[in-house]
Amino acid sequence: MAIQARWTRLGAWAMNNLPQGPGVYELANVTFQTIFFGSCEDLSLRLHQHLYTRDPCLSRAWHFRFEEHANAAARLRELVEEYQHEQGALPDCMKQ
Repeated sequence: MAIQARWTRLGAWAMNNLPQGPGVYELANVTFQTIFFGSCEDLSLRLHQHLYTRDPCLSRAWHFRFEEHANAAARLRELVEEYQHEQGALPDCMKQ
């Protein structure tokens, strides 16, 4: 099952209340097309890093949503497998 949280505009103001625990997240471009899934031990830190990235693919991220999850690595695998099954490919920034 996909992340059920609402999309939020990726910006410094949106980062203030993010959890500092483990979880998974999804990044989307300006038209809400998923470009990346990730997992981390600190959602707040990791999403801040994405906000200021110099990566040309990830710098296209305009929106994010996240889900706190104790077993983030396993949940990430589920999300990526579900996306591949539905879309027939990986998100753009995960194809490298």
